[in-house]
Amino acid sequence: MAHRHGDSHTASMTLQPLVPKFETRKSRRGDDWLVHASWSSGRTADIPGFANEAAAEDWIKTESPRWLAARLTGSHD
Repeated sequence: MAHRHGDSHTASMTLQPLVPKFETRKSRRGDDWLVHASWSSGRTADIPGFANEAAAEDWIKTESPRWLAARLTGSHD
């Protein structure tokens, strides 16, 4: 099947509501960090338990794809 121009753009637009924006935030207690995920639909999720901002940023880079895949397939806790 030939690849038509624009197919990848259409696919990314289809997936866009499924992929959240990830941000690091200091916890309310102020002694640790969390990752805040927000979707274009307004839905949010917090992933707590990071000792520092660098650890939270590392999680976004290395673990967030696996976390998101688990949420999309319904295999998360």
